[in-house]
Formats: sequence, C-alpha cells, structure tokens
Amino acid sequence: MTAEEYLGQIEYCECRISNIISEIQRLETMAVNISPHLSEIKVSSTPNPHRAQEVWDRLIDARSELFEEVENLMVIKREIIQMLEQLPHQEYYVLYRIYVLMESAQAIADGEHYSRQSIYRYKRSGLEKIQKMLDI
Repeated sequence: MTAEEYLGQIEYCECRISNIISEIQRLETMAVNISPHLSEIKVSSTPNPHRAQEVWDRLIDARSELFEEVENLMVIKREIIQMLEQLPHQEYYVLYRIYVLMESAQAIADGEHYSRQSIYRYKRSGLEKIQKMLDI
C-alpha cells in the first residue's frame, strides 16, 4: 500500500459514512410515508403487508452499519494521526490538513501565506517518510 493510499483511507471511510447516512435518511422518509391503511386502497396488484416492517428492518441494519463504519473510521484516524505525529512539524501540519481535515493545498497555502509549491514540497517529503514507515 502506498503512503497516499494509506492516508486516503480516511476519505474513503468518510464517504462511506456519508452514503450510509443518506441511505438512512431515505429509509426514514420511506418508513414515515408508508401508510398503515394499504388494505383500504383498491389496486390491481396486492400490496405487501410486510413492507413497513421490511423498511424498518433495513433502517435498523443501516444504523448498525453506520455505527460500525464510524468506529472503523475512528480507529483508522487514530492510527494515521499517530504516524503523522512522527513527522517534522511542517510535514505533519500539511499532511494532517490534507488527509485528515481534507483541505486543498490551495486553501492551506492561502491560510498560511505559503506558496502552493511549498505545500506540495512538504506533502511530497512527508509522503516519502510515511512510505518508509509503511515499508518497515
């Protein structure tokens, strides 16, 4: 695994969490909108009387998955931050802001009054050191 892939795990977990939250919101909306009076509606097909229970079951599963993913993210973040803390200050600071806080190099450069080239230099140097740590 490359240093960038290793550090990129945070973004992947954050994306998964966001997707699960969206799915939970969709299921909650669906669960609220299911009418308990489906049998009163005359339609050509037979409604599924267990539909509401299926939605609630999926909702419970999605919430469990969310909690597991959040726990996984916390473990990964802790490991990555511990590794980043072994770097010199500027490299730590740049990689932390890029990979943990998910800020762009331009935003970091603007906020710290550095050039983008300086940010990329710290990033490259930090990634090389992280890669050496991973290869051990």
